[in-house]
Amino acid sequence: MISKYTTLLILALLSVTSYAQKEPRVAPSTIAPPIKVGVVTSNLLDLYEGPTQQFNGFEDIDLYGSKGEYTKFDMAYGVLVEIPLNDKGGLDIELNTGKMTSQKENQYLKTEVSMLNLYYRRYLTKSQNSNKLYARLYCQLGLGFTLYKAERYFVKDNGLFSMTDGICHNNSASLGCMFNLSEKFQVSLSTSTILNYSDGFDGYDNKKVGDLMLKSGLGIHFSL
Repeated sequence: MISKYTTLLILALLSVTSYAQKEPRVAPSTIAPPIKVGVVTSNLLDLYEGPTQQFNGFEDIDLYGSKGEYTKFDMAYGVLVEIPLNDKGGLDIELNTGKMTSQKENQYLKTEVSMLNLYYRRYLTKSQNSNKLYARLYCQLGLGFTLYKAERYFVKDNGLFSMTDGICHNNSASLGCMFNLSEKFQVSLSTSTILNYSDGFDGYDNKKVGDLMLKSGLGIHFSL
């Protein structure tokens, strides 16, 4: 027969053991980050690359945006899907279409452009609680296709003197910041330098390597 002292000792040992036990470890979350879909609006800017020496000895001027009577604040609009690979990065698929204008000296340019791009996005800062307001910096590299139709005019009489159209490859490098506003809603700001591998992109083909442009955008994202 167990004495009352033995019973009390057993109860005391059980109590000490229960308090001494460590809290069980919580396994890291295995839930993948959600896929995001969104819309984006961007400013397009034709960058200046300098004059081009032609085979006949003449020098062709390079047109650029944001300065001139015939240049505008050019916009493109698009849709995107972000597919996370892990918490640090993912793939971003983006389709944009818009118009771009540029001018220099006695010429100006109108270009209709559509771009389909695949980016690898790498976040430079850690994620936090999805219900909190926080920001994540990121960089991304991309490749894709550019569909264009360009027309060059003389400023003096608005005379059309050159037309080009086609499809070419492009490469891009971007920096951006993703602002998490809630579990389902995010906003991004980004800027991208894009190299289009066709000199005909600016309305006159001098057989150069390509043509540079800048795309700066605001994105609205929804987590599925």
